[in-house]
Amino acid sequence: MPKEIASAIVATTVMESIKNGCSINEALNSAHHAIFSAAEFGMGSIGMGSTVVALYLNGHDYQVG
Repeated sequence: MPKEIASAIVATTVMESIKNGCSINEALNSAHHAIFSAAEFGMGSIGMGSTVVALYLNGHDYQVG
């Protein structure tokens, strides 16, 4: 199993959450829960995590997480 599991979960979850209208904060929270859930179901390992810096630009508006 690849070592980059947590970062892949974060990237996928954040992108999908943003596409579905979530804020950066909501998207990162969803990614946090997705990582824990994946570990519980044997994908990756307990305690895995990822460091995230996120910026969402929409015209002159932006969100940072």
